[in-house]
Parts: sequence; structure tokens; C-alpha cells
Amino acid sequence: MTDMTTQSKRYVAWLFCVLICVTWISIALAKSDRPVALIEKITNAPKSDLQDFDYAFEGDKIDLRPIGQIVLSYFDSCMVETVTCGQVKIKQDGAKVTKGGTSNIHQRICRSANVALDDDAKEAGVSVKRVSPFPADEWQEYALPSPHPIFKWQPPKNAKDTDVTTIKIFYMDANPSRFLWQGTTQGSYLAYPDDAPAFDTGMPYRAVAELVNGDTVSGVFSIDPNLEIPDDLMNRLVALD
Repeated sequence: MTDMTTQSKRYVAWLFCVLICVTWISIALAKSDRPVALIEKITNAPKSDLQDFDYAFEGDKIDLRPIGQIVLSYFDSCMVETVTCGQVKIKQDGAKVTKGGTSNIHQRICRSANVALDDDAKEAGVSVKRVSPFPADEWQEYALPSPHPIFKWQPPKNAKDTDVTTIKIFYMDANPSRFLWQGTTQGSYLAYPDDAPAFDTGMPYRAVAELVNGDTVSGVFSIDPNLEIPDDLMNRLVALD
């Protein structure tokens, strides 16, 4: 009986250690999977196999030799970095540039990536009364100054440039939510077209991307033209995850 009890305790202790290890590995992977920056523009860099609007991750190495150039917009710091030539290693606080490359950095005016709104939707200049209650600790959304958002997602592993992704937009201040628009695209982003239905100011919408592997990613956003931020690419971005 004593031996069985001892074995049971050892098994429980072993299982606990395994669970702790798995948890820490999951946390580490989640951090490494989080993009550091968006590649706004990349030119003359055939060795990199990267495109405009790709994500850049911590530790990524990009070869811009001999005449390549890349423009990186960092999510957390609102920093924009233009690197010309050389080799680039992506870091949270800016790229490490070697092999003769040069870097130019400037700050842009931006809003935080996720804006939490209360049920009156008064955060970030939005003053429209909403029907549905959205608790601030549960509801996160992007507040945009432009009625032309750009939806961006991380493509599945082994995705092809020709893979088709379906984007659906739903109006969220209704029960149930109401379908608004649908479109398709190749690649990993979509700019909301000019001829698509207009968005109501201050009201919440959800964009859902149906990926080629069957997964879905989504993000919530609203339009507020009174936001005192520039109508530039990063301030129009809605990251779907």
C-alpha cells in the first residue's frame, strides 16, 4: 500500500512538471509567433522571398544585398524604419543592420493596436450610443480614422500565393450579428473596396477571414473620422487573429 502511494505521488509530481513545461513552452511559442512589425514596402530583395504587407518576427533575417530596401512599421513603438542594402535582423526595438546597410528611423503618430470600448463606446472619440452591451474587459477593437480598413492575417503554414481567402464582414450591434459584405483575395491581406457597403460611424463590425486550411481568424473594428491620427497605412490596419 505504501509503495502504491509513493508511486502515485511520484506520478502526480511527474505529471505536474510536464504540465508546467508544456505551459512555458506554449507561452514562449506564443511570444515568438507574435509579429514585431509590418513590412510596408520591400523592393529589390529577391533573396528574402518577402512581399509588401508580410509580417516581420523577432529574429527574422532579411538579405537586402546589393540594392534592396525595406520599410518596417513596428506595432508597439509606432516606429517606422527604412533599411537600405545590407543584412537585417529583426528586433523588437529596431533592426540590427550589418554588411554595409543603412537605417533611417522616424516616429509616426498612431493609436494602440487594441482599443477597449465600454458599452457607450466613448473611448477614442467614438460618441455613438450602441444597442448591445460590450464589457470593456471582454470587448477589444480597432478604432480607425478611415472608412477603408485593411485586413491583415498570417497565412497558414505552406500557404501559396495563389490560395484564395474569403473575407466576411458582420455588423455586431445586432442580435444576432448581421452579415454586411463578402469578398475574396489571394495573399494575406485585403483592402476594403470603395464600392463595398459603407460603415456606420462608431458602430462595431467583425471581419472574419476563412483560410484555405479551414481555419478562421477575425478582428473587430469601428470607424471614427474624428480620431486625431493620420489616415496612414498602419492606422487603417485591422489584424485578424
